[in-house]
Amino acid sequence: MHVNMNGTNVQSRFLLSLAAGLGTPDVMQLQVRETPRYSMTGKLTDLTAVAKKYEHDFPPSFWQDCTHDGRVYGIPWDIGPVGVFYKRSIFEACGVDPESIVTWDDYVSAGVTIMKKSGGKTKMLCLPRGMLVELFEPLLQQSGGQIFDDDWDLNHLSWSNQAKPYATS
Repeated sequence: MHVNMNGTNVQSRFLLSLAAGLGTPDVMQLQVRETPRYSMTGKLTDLTAVAKKYEHDFPPSFWQDCTHDGRVYGIPWDIGPVGVFYKRSIFEACGVDPESIVTWDDYVSAGVTIMKKSGGKTKMLCLPRGMLVELFEPLLQQSGGQIFDDDWDLNHLSWSNQAKPYATS
């Protein structure tokens, strides 16, 4: 077995190898969100016979990224679980019960309450400039959205069935 570890952009080389039809590795690790770009080439091994049985073990949005035309070409390996950490003392001081937060609407409501009761000093989400890119896709997928639709066009989200945008002012 030969393992080639180097500092090059492996994803770009992999896509070029698929296009050229030679030099591709037997096994490749990709970010799940990048998988559709490669499965669309039609040059990945069809894993449906051995992988389809695991579909219900993964969130639908991640499984969808590993399929193309109803066939499975990848297995999600890191679904990017997200957790919320909070200071119990702040929640208690503001009268917010963390156990009551079940939906995004509950989360936003708790955040508005905390911001008001703290005089604007405490906010639920620290979002420094430049961090939106890392947070946007997980938040979009958690609310059932995708960046692209099934035809690979930009998905114009319908806020009636997706997470609703909120203003805090």
